[in-house]
Amino acid sequence: MTAVDFSPHAAFLCRHTCADPDQARILIADIRKTPFRNNSFDAVIASHITGHLSVDGRRHMASEVLRLLAPGGTLYFRDFSTGDFRYGRGKETEPGTFLRKNGIATHYFTDDELPTLFAGLAVRLLIQHRWAMRVRGTVLPRAEIVAEFKKSG
Repeated sequence: MTAVDFSPHAAFLCRHTCADPDQARILIADIRKTPFRNNSFDAVIASHITGHLSVDGRRHMASEVLRLLAPGGTLYFRDFSTGDFRYGRGKETEPGTFLRKNGIATHYFTDDELPTLFAGLAVRLLIQHRWAMRVRGTVLPRAEIVAEFKKSG
């Protein structure tokens, strides 16, 4: 397994959390341009990564995923959707992207934009995962888009 994060602190935490560090390579890298060869991976997992990129960053990341996936490879995607209670909170910096006071920008996806973003891959699954979160007695709706894409092979 290979994991990448642009944050040295996140990579440090992952290295020290792994039960067997010899079973995983944890690297500091930018998912928009990685140091790996074409067709290097049978699977890529993008969980709550893509939503922190700008629209141009998301396009670069999608191109990089297409480059990295081997023929027949699978992209597993998970990120927040517009149905999440935090959608619309903060300063909108791009359509559907909001910057909060903590300095972190988050993009909230629609079902329609993912097939366009990953146009070089076939959609195998695209669903909304919804649940309720209780905060100080208030029930808040959470929502993610969970998707699986396949590279032709």
